[in-house]
Amino acid sequence: MISQANIEILVFKSGEYTLGLEGEEVIEVINSPKISLPGKECVFLEGETSFREENVPVVALYKKWRSPFAGKNRSVIFVSIEDNIFGILVDSVEDVFEMRLSELNKFPDFIKYASGIDFIWSIAKKGGELIPILDLDKILNKHEKEIIIKYRRNINE
Repeated sequence: MISQANIEILVFKSGEYTLGLEGEEVIEVINSPKISLPGKECVFLEGETSFREENVPVVALYKKWRSPFAGKNRSVIFVSIEDNIFGILVDSVEDVFEMRLSELNKFPDFIKYASGIDFIWSIAKKGGELIPILDLDKILNKHEKEIIIKYRRNINE
């Protein structure tokens, strides 16, 4: 059980990036799932997969960020935004660890504004490595969320 002062971090690789998500935001991780190819709705969709007896869209961050996909053993991290479950395709899940909330470093606002990277809310440090922690609500913009919701509705009709 995690205390109020601690946070669980799930660390994953997506292309050349090592990133993290708050463990509370993760519903489940499935290794090497079967993913059906999508229509032409969106360039950042990898396709769809079955999750708990429903078809859910799978977002490919490497496509969204235009980075290479390096993984042979891909995994899907299932999350929910605004009560809509979808998967995030990653190269691999590397680690899950707990740390004190007070040990997280705030992602500098000036970097957010200068770079347009507003989807990182904090930085965790583990073993000398800095791990950007993603803000799940900001990974996709409003338009992309609408596409995911519409796509999910269409594949389950």
